[in-house]
Amino acid sequence: LLFPHKQTEHLESPLRDYPFAWDNEFDCIPLGSLTLANHSEDPNAFLQRDLRKLLIRLVAKRGIKVGEEITYHYKVPLWFEPKPPANIGDCNGTSRESAN
Repeated sequence: LLFPHKQTEHLESPLRDYPFAWDNEFDCIPLGSLTLANHSEDPNAFLQRDLRKLLIRLVAKRGIKVGEEITYHYKVPLWFEPKPPANIGDCNGTSRESAN
């Protein structure tokens, strides 16, 4: 979803923390799995914009282990206190390390 910068500056919605700078004129609010990736100072992925196709790809910087949280650097001043990356674990909520 693309919006002019001036429309996202005063957004009154739970989406107000999600806009990405798209270019000099627009911000975008991504949909899909990108919204599940968190910030890290040492990320295992990065964002790649495709302006022609109007896409943002989440691309791995290295091999990502099963259960490892996918992270990227937000490149903006953080509005929260960062936490260490989570170990995602399996579908029943048990991390692989604690299951062993």
